[in-house]
Amino acid sequence: MDRPNLVSGTHRERIVTKMRQDGVSEAEITEMLDSWEITQNLIPADFDKMRESKTCYFCAESPQEKDGFAHTILAHKEPTAYKQLLGFGKARFQAEIGSLLPVYIPICKHCRSEFRKVQWIRSLITAGSMVLAIAAIVITHLLPGLELTTKTQLGIYAGAAALVVFGLSASAFTASRYVKVNSNKVHFNVFDIDLMHRMQENGWFLFQDNSSTSMLSFSSQTDDFGKVFED
Repeated sequence: MDRPNLVSGTHRERIVTKMRQDGVSEAEITEMLDSWEITQNLIPADFDKMRESKTCYFCAESPQEKDGFAHTILAHKEPTAYKQLLGFGKARFQAEIGSLLPVYIPICKHCRSEFRKVQWIRSLITAGSMVLAIAAIVITHLLPGLELTTKTQLGIYAGAAALVVFGLSASAFTASRYVKVNSNKVHFNVFDIDLMHRMQENGWFLFQDNSSTSMLSFSSQTDDFGKVFED
């Protein structure tokens, strides 16, 4: 599939016009367009069609009707970019990220609900362990006849900390089990989606997210910022 000319299209024309209005030099605009062309060549030509889909991309079985979007940000090390050390001086180093790309993926009510269940499992178990830890500290301080020596208090706080750590581990384990059991129905990792998998093979990765279950936010609509090819 041929890719449209990078500079053509009303969306990109608006961006260039805005940059000129903001006083950005023609040299900087040209550099930005050259960098964007490199980024564009790293993206599948059918990328924009994903947002136009009427069905969910997260359904592992029969895709259901789209009810909104899940969005995240992808990153790529290309094009090569350099930063000044601490923001000043002549010393420069190569940046780890050269491109950032917002991604809007169609999602149905069921899959969105499944993602939120995983989030709630993590949050509720973690919060519950913290409440129990605080309650344990308060109760031990209120017990009549208990001599709160330094050693005793250290033991109480150590036990409370252990309870919180246990809660964090339990929440991660429970959420992981839930994902494993339901992974035949829902793509919990965005790179299990065919288009996203192709992008991963081309060097794209999730920005600030290394978990096996993708951390997503949800909306009912999208905007032009995530458009790559289509006007």
